[in-house]
Formats: sequence, C-alpha cells, structure tokens
Amino acid sequence: MTLAPDQMELSYQEQFYLYQTLTKATDHLVLSYARQNASQEAMRPAYLMKRIQKLLPKVPVLLKEEESYLRREELLFDVLVKGLSSWENESEEKQH
Repeated sequence: MTLAPDQMELSYQEQFYLYQTLTKATDHLVLSYARQNASQEAMRPAYLMKRIQKLLPKVPVLLKEEESYLRREELLFDVLVKGLSSWENESEEKQH
C-alpha cells in the first residue's frame, strides 16, 4: 500500500523541482515577486527568494521600482500579449 508523501518527501520534491527550474535557464534567470497585494499592503518576499540568495550569495539582487503601467490592468494585458507574441515568433524562427 502506497501512502501519501510525508512533509520531508514533499520538501525534497520541492527542492528537486526548484533545482530543475533554476538549471534550465541558459542566458538569464529572472525571479520576481509582488511587493504589494491587491489592497496595496506590503508583502515580504517568498521564503524561496531568501533561500536562493543564500545558495547564490554572489549573484546581484536588483530591485526595480514598480513601473507606472503595471498599475493599469489594460496596459499590463497589452504588455503580456506583446511578450507572448514575441516569444511565439522567436519559437517559430528557431524551428525553421
């Protein structure tokens, strides 16, 4: 009989998936997190950010102030669509 994974096994799985994700980057790796929630209340970084900083202490951490267009949902959606379109075009070019 197989039991559900315990907390330790789940932790190891999480570490493994994190390692896989971090090592897939070829040129750049950008990690981001929200500094405010929808109510404009300050949020702390996910524990993962501090953990990565401990693992990679020499990697610079760049803090970028929130761009004004990110406050407007319709413009954010446009940015998302343009980004996805350029990614799709790059993928198609690589296939040819």
